[in-house]
Amino acid sequence: MAKVNYEKAWKTLKEKRIQEYIKLHQTCNQAVIPNNQYHLISIANAMKSKKDLEHILNEMDKLDGTKDFINLLADMNREDK
Repeated sequence: MAKVNYEKAWKTLKEKRIQEYIKLHQTCNQAVIPNNQYHLISIANAMKSKKDLEHILNEMDKLDGTKDFINLLADMNREDK
């Protein structure tokens, strides 16, 4: 059986989820007014996915004892202002 580096796998998974969160954040914060129902539904789905990822990443921070996601949120809040 192959030896698995679980720490590396965890970090890779967390980084992928953080990148996904950043993309969803950008999608949700676009200053575009929905021009049809499909667009409105797409934005609503992105917002739900973003909220779900936020919960998961907060839990991952707690489990691994880091503040990677919390620090990202602080940086993003500074950029949004």
